[in-house]
Amino acid sequence: MAEFESLRLAVDAVVTNVSKKTLRVFTEGEIGGQSACKHPSYQGLALIVSNDWQNVIGNIGNIATNQTERYLLLGTGFQYDWSFHLPFFTKVADECLAGNISRAEVAWFEAYSAKPGLVDQLYYRNTEPAVTNLLHKLIRIDGNTNRWMSIMATNAQERVNEYINAGLLYMPE
Repeated sequence: MAEFESLRLAVDAVVTNVSKKTLRVFTEGEIGGQSACKHPSYQGLALIVSNDWQNVIGNIGNIATNQTERYLLLGTGFQYDWSFHLPFFTKVADECLAGNISRAEVAWFEAYSAKPGLVDQLYYRNTEPAVTNLLHKLIRIDGNTNRWMSIMATNAQERVNEYINAGLLYMPE
């Protein structure tokens, strides 16, 4: 696993260097909260986590001392592109099903995964086994069958474009 001391120092640097208000907005999942991820100290943390993300997420309860720290670690999953996001999101879902990550944390992660190139990929790649497997896990996690099944529908790709064009799908910068 990523050297624990380096990881702790990086988490502490974010908590120290990012304003309390920004951390609160980030933790509460409010629009604009992703600005915390642009801070240089967060970028350092994200790099450390991304290099050993499976172990970090698998041991999140041993690393984070509070909810803000848990979210800071989880936030790495939406910092990079789809090829990183999909396996990260799947690991988050797996850890939730194993009882190590809460349903609320999965919902928070999914809500912040709304940046272009991530949220739309679930729709555009809805027939790929890795995506359908994730969607079935999400059904087990939150019971929102209609939502996740609608992403697997044959017209999902067209629907996401309609949502984007109508401004119904939040696509942050």
